[in-house]
Amino acid sequence: MYLTLVPPKVVGQKEEQMNVIEGHSVSLLCDVQAYPPPDIIWTKDGETLQFSTGIHILPGGQMLQIPRARVENAGQYVCTASNRAGEDQKSILLSVYVPPTLKPRTESEPDIVTPQVGSFVSLRCEAEGVPEPEITWYRNGLQLAPGNGLRVDRHLLEIQGVQVADSGIYTCKVSNIAGQVDRTFRLTVHVPPVLNEPLEETLVQAMGSH
Repeated sequence: MYLTLVPPKVVGQKEEQMNVIEGHSVSLLCDVQAYPPPDIIWTKDGETLQFSTGIHILPGGQMLQIPRARVENAGQYVCTASNRAGEDQKSILLSVYVPPTLKPRTESEPDIVTPQVGSFVSLRCEAEGVPEPEITWYRNGLQLAPGNGLRVDRHLLEIQGVQVADSGIYTCKVSNIAGQVDRTFRLTVHVPPVLNEPLEETLVQAMGSH
């Protein structure tokens, strides 16, 4: 009796790129046709993987599951299927995205800012995420652009010589492919009292008059 040996052959693309958001589950498929059924070994960045609490390799080895993806799960996964007739491989590049998060405010960074007219104002909006999030600034819903005393440098917005017209609601929107968050500041410019000239007057009144 003769057996026809079929060397392993990966079904579909041999190179894939997959994305997952941190905390979500992801399944990597290595669909292989072969006879006899092949032995399948998974590696990540060159290191052989075993079943663990963070990584599940299903019976038969053709599927690898990550129940809750973490940043450290990102990397190059390779499944190698082999039997007596030969071997074949599939490579999967996995990226783990992290939604943006804002760094907490400090005591010197309140959400209500009340500078005096003509002073310097700095609003900070620091954030983290993967990929690095983009930050866009708005005042009363309109996107801000640098100029006329206004400086925008990603997480920092600065106003040199603030005027009453600069009062309003300032919002920084932080976003990447995984999500979006924002932070709001209420800016109210105070104007100190100024007496109208002349600051000195001499009055001459007749006795008994008002």
